[in-house]
Amino acid sequence: MSGLYRIAARLGHIRHVELAWVRARGVPDRGGWFTQRSLAGGGALVDLGWHLFDIAVPLLGTAAFRHAIGTVSSDFITQRSSRAAWRGDDGGPALPGTAEGTTDVEDTARGFLITDDGRSVVLHASWASHEELDTTRVTIDGSGGSATLRCTFGFSPNRLERSTLTRTVDGTTRPVAVPTEPIGTEYDRQLDMLPAQLRDPAGRGRAIEEVRRTIGAIERVYTSARIPREVRESAPV
Repeated sequence: MSGLYRIAARLGHIRHVELAWVRARGVPDRGGWFTQRSLAGGGALVDLGWHLFDIAVPLLGTAAFRHAIGTVSSDFITQRSSRAAWRGDDGGPALPGTAEGTTDVEDTARGFLITDDGRSVVLHASWASHEELDTTRVTIDGSGGSATLRCTFGFSPNRLERSTLTRTVDGTTRPVAVPTEPIGTEYDRQLDMLPAQLRDPAGRGRAIEEVRRTIGAIERVYTSARIPREVRESAPV
């Protein structure tokens, strides 16, 4: 991500960001807390979407989301072939007091958000899909060019062979070198940075503000996604 952010600083004014984390097969712990709204608060949007919102923070700064619409679906969540067997917790016993395989969250969420300063964000988070590989894609459009990163977040072995980063300016797309790192290196790097961030007086309260903004955006996407269903259910036959 550091390489992408360096390029973003040379793209002029950021106008639009597209964030996608789409797993081919990766529904976690079906029937456990991951797939129960009362325990997890939501499905793929809360789990994967949260990390996508984190990516947007350095790009959008403190801009708040003025508008948010979205849709959710659960086409894959009950299919045994869509489970994240690589997690090692698949097929375990259901939680006490729940039926085997109980699920009431989404496996896919899509959102479109606009900040109070007029920038737009497209978000797509999926635990499972029709894709062959688990893929994370970030595209940044600025007034002076665009950049796209394709990689695979997380520990899934069903991943892209390598990460790619490109920059496009005036109709010409050029590759940017991306270092090859062991799986999980990004998480080690975050832990290494944490002590300095905790000691920084300027960072006091920043995490809470970012969490509040992310939760607010997620709740607004969920609210938007519920409206069509409620309208359909209340419509006369």
